[in-house]
Amino acid sequence: MGMPLKTIIIGTGGWGKTWCTQTLPKAIREGLVEVVAAVDVNTDNLSAAGQLLGLSEGQCFTDAKFAFEQTRPQICIIASPPNTHEEMAVLAMEYGCDVLSEKPIADTLASSLRIVETARRLNRKMGVTMTHRFRRPIWTFRELVRSGAYGELDYLVMNFNWHRRDGLKERQAKMVDTMLIEGAIHQLDLLENLAGVHCESVYMDSWTPKWGNYTGSAQALLTMRFENSVRASYETAWCNASPQHSWEKEYIRAEFERATLVLNRGGIEVFMEEENRLKSDPIGKPVEFKESTKWGNDYLLDAFVHWVQGGQKMETDIESNLHSMILLFASIESSKLGMPVNVKTFAQENGI
Repeated sequence: MGMPLKTIIIGTGGWGKTWCTQTLPKAIREGLVEVVAAVDVNTDNLSAAGQLLGLSEGQCFTDAKFAFEQTRPQICIIASPPNTHEEMAVLAMEYGCDVLSEKPIADTLASSLRIVETARRLNRKMGVTMTHRFRRPIWTFRELVRSGAYGELDYLVMNFNWHRRDGLKERQAKMVDTMLIEGAIHQLDLLENLAGVHCESVYMDSWTPKWGNYTGSAQALLTMRFENSVRASYETAWCNASPQHSWEKEYIRAEFERATLVLNRGGIEVFMEEENRLKSDPIGKPVEFKESTKWGNDYLLDAFVHWVQGGQKMETDIESNLHSMILLFASIESSKLGMPVNVKTFAQENGI
């Protein structure tokens, strides 16, 4: 491993606070990074981050450009709101930084494309933190799906729902389709990852019930068909009376030729066909989780640093993650049109 990479973090509230309280302190102790600057327009958040990261007053900035000029970091972590991602990512790359950004790439497809084009033009590395794909139960479930032990994969079912009827606060309450752009992007990315190929066509019906305080959609039902003919059914909802399957409690079922795999509220069971044929009360076998020293953003930062230092490209690099953004906005287009959308055709129509 090389010397610690000089690091700047932009955005120290929300997920930025999680970076400052958990992921970055661990990475500093391990010698992966040296945080040289933090940036936030909220001075309270900035002051708290400075204390957590051991920064001096002169290393805490409200102006990102001035921060880059004064500290000359090597990598930039972006945890600011999605509508700022393009400005911050482009600025970071122009100052010679490789970038690791919280999802989504940006709040629009056009903005996401401009970030990708900048990374290509300036030959900068950029990754996106699709954190939930790298949680321990999800990782274990994916390994089972990919194992080949259960025959051919037929279809996937995923449920994610929780209670946020009052809408999200401040910046998020002002976003159109917050539920999709800041939430469903995780699950769409995960479903493509489980299917093993890109989504071929998607149909989404989305809406907000009268008791939900949102601009755009807060509930959605999707059907998906992937390039290998695997299908998926996906429910996502933020205005339900009871959060049956919220963050880290999701329900995912994978139907195979010889088995049914179920991830439910953090636990995994395998239901083999020969043990449950014609049974009205099926019996599943619990699965032990995979072992690893790092999960979530800890894992992703480690993968990003090693990529920057000349190692293997991280799994969620911006080029790969662009496919998830295309799928997200193709789904939104489907809901507007009231009909299925071919994802590849949608991409071509948007200049991709």
